[in-house]
Amino acid sequence: MIFPQVQAIPAGTKLAPDYTVKGLGKSRGEDALVYLVPNKQGGEPWKKRIRQSEWETAYQHLTNGGHITRAWFKQNIPDAYKDGPCTFRVMGEVLVSLGVARRIKENIGSKYIPVK
Repeated sequence: MIFPQVQAIPAGTKLAPDYTVKGLGKSRGEDALVYLVPNKQGGEPWKKRIRQSEWETAYQHLTNGGHITRAWFKQNIPDAYKDGPCTFRVMGEVLVSLGVARRIKENIGSKYIPVK
């Protein structure tokens, strides 16, 4: 399980490129990590959420030797993907910060691979 580690990330933690962890909340009746996305018009930042089950899906895929790409994310975590591409990036960067994944830049974007 990865969500206990996700829950321990302090509010205010910055994630690349320009996201901030707000803390814990709920989404569709589930515990979720809430993060902020800057508003390009200068208003209040957007609040986005990644549910516990979505974290566990990604973590299980990584621990079984899989890679997390935008295409995999879209197919396997579609509700989070609908919230925008930032959700893929935030999840990947959190997994990197927790030491379970490493980001690799590719021509088609980033992918996250397990740390061995």
